[in-house]
Amino acid sequence: MHLNGQAPVHLLVRVREELPERELAREPVSTVELDSGYYEHGTRARRDAHDLLGGVDSALADVEARADKLLQDLFEVLESETDEGSIDGVE
Repeated sequence: MHLNGQAPVHLLVRVREELPERELAREPVSTVELDSGYYEHGTRARRDAHDLLGGVDSALADVEARADKLLQDLFEVLESETDEGSIDGVE
């Protein structure tokens, strides 16, 4: 329509006058007082978690090794069954 000269007339956008914000008293975000030992409690909790989870890597490595062994045993059983079936002439 623009190329043919028949484009619609664009209306000007009216700018709305901004009203001043009302002055509102802000409420405090929090009035909770923290225990004086919160930092020590947090660091102790992190240290305890680190101690408890320290053996996770070795436990997961052990599980992975056992799973690999089971998978290898399964492959050996399947290969022996396949080999026996082809020797007997039964597939």
